Amino acid sequence: MTSTINYLNEILQNIDALDTREAVNRQLDKAEFLYDAVDPEMQELVDQVISRLKERLQSLT
Repeated sequence: MTSTINYLNEILQNIDALDTREAVNRQLDKAEFLYDAVDPEMQELVDQVISRLKERLQSLT
């Protein structure tokens, strides 16, 4: 669980460095996979990261 939180924090810390749609989509794919793999109580946290990634993707359009 701690490693999942650390991984999500790493994504969020580096979200501004994702400067192409491809880079954001790669992280989005990983987060969506993680959403399906984590316990239900962690899914809300993963969903928040997915939302932030989608916002970042929109800002690159």
